[in-house]
Amino acid sequence: MQKLIETIAAAIIKQEGMKPDYHNPMNLRDAPWLPQPERQYVNLGKSGRFWAPSSRKQGIAGGLHLIALRIAEGYSLKALVYAWAPPVENNSGAYLANVQKWTGIADAESPLLNLLEEPSAAVPGFAPPAPHV
Repeated sequence: MQKLIETIAAAIIKQEGMKPDYHNPMNLRDAPWLPQPERQYVNLGKSGRFWAPSSRKQGIAGGLHLIALRIAEGYSLKALVYAWAPPVENNSGAYLANVQKWTGIADAESPLLNLLEEPSAAVPGFAPPAPHV
């Protein structure tokens, strides 16, 4: 699971094209998981208001969190990209084509849940419990 989420995040960061020191490399507009007093924003003129995380690591963690949430909600890569970069503001088709190419996800319409790996694969010698019969 982690590999899928990080691969998608890396492609989004590449597509967004922000400088390496930018704290919000995935250009999140909000961070609703944070209590309101902890959320800060920056206004980018015509582009609108974006979340201003306190560090790049917090910005990346927020993006990873949002990607994992959308996967859990059953989003496909296309649905994720079109929600992340809506057509009213972006060339979502080109954005999707790039993210799809960089992640190697062949089917942009299938739920990303289908691509998740069992977490135990990341821990040598650990096997998931047998299914209940």
